[in-house]
Amino acid sequence: MSYSMIVVLTLLGFSLVAGLFIYLTVLDAGRWRKKIETALLPMGFEVCPSKEEKTALAQRLLIVNPRHQGRRLLMNLYRRLSADGSHNIYFCDYRFASASGNAQGTQWFIICLVSRELDLPRFLIDGVPGASGTAGKLFHGLSKAFPMPGLERIKTGDAEFDKRFCIYADSGKVKQVLRICERITPALRATGSASLDAQGDRLILSSIEMGAGLPRQTFDPQELMRLISAASNLFETLGHQAHE
Repeated sequence: MSYSMIVVLTLLGFSLVAGLFIYLTVLDAGRWRKKIETALLPMGFEVCPSKEEKTALAQRLLIVNPRHQGRRLLMNLYRRLSADGSHNIYFCDYRFASASGNAQGTQWFIICLVSRELDLPRFLIDGVPGASGTAGKLFHGLSKAFPMPGLERIKTGDAEFDKRFCIYADSGKVKQVLRICERITPALRATGSASLDAQGDRLILSSIEMGAGLPRQTFDPQELMRLISAASNLFETLGHQAHE
């Protein structure tokens, strides 16, 4: 067999492997999207096809996980308009990758509520998983070791609340954020260990308990419903009170 023939066969082999990989990736992505839609569409969500709306939402989501310095990818996006038209709730299939994009990193499911009635200061409330156990102590330790960029760690003075949640705010908005925390404490307690990011016209909830991952092809619809309910309750509390 000639050298040129070996080269041709080698290239053909690589092409077949690459083609098979792309096919399996597309197939998995299709199955994953179908799983998501099986849960979301009966709840009144619809696929959000607008490129402009997706781009605008991707900008709003930049406040999520501020420690991450790599790439962010907003994949599957779904939207539900409230009955009174006051707000949109978005379900976001959101992924963090390395700066180069070579490593996919983690995948999050995010609930984002957007409304013109909101005018919120920048703050972040991290739910502490297993607050009373070893996991909670580890979480608090890591929070102290790795500060949130651009945000100040604050406490409410409520020992139980401060044990369950880590609160961060813009340094110039601490008093306003503390007043907001007083109003939303009942709604926050109902979110479990979910995290809340807020700024301007959006409330963003994420939870490691809901789970996300293409390899497993699973997530928790009950946790999804809980986050959607929590976002709606937070909006009802803050919608007409946040701007001071």
